[in-house]
Amino acid sequence: MFHTDLSYKKEVDRIIKDVVYHKFNHIFQPNFLDHQLYANFMVKEQGKESDMKWHQDWAYVHENEFDSYAIWIPVG
Repeated sequence: MFHTDLSYKKEVDRIIKDVVYHKFNHIFQPNFLDHQLYANFMVKEQGKESDMKWHQDWAYVHENEFDSYAIWIPVG
């Protein structure tokens, strides 16, 4: 998410979308591909110093007009 290389970020976005589209299409009907998807990933290192305080993520849509969903997928 915070990487400075735009081409790297676009490639990561593409790869994440490829995986997520196939896994979640059955949930978001009529077709998940008709929805806009914003994809990113963050690396959280082990240890107490990597704790993240409680927070609320912002929406990427005009909430009076569109629904917004966040899908958090932890990878071990």
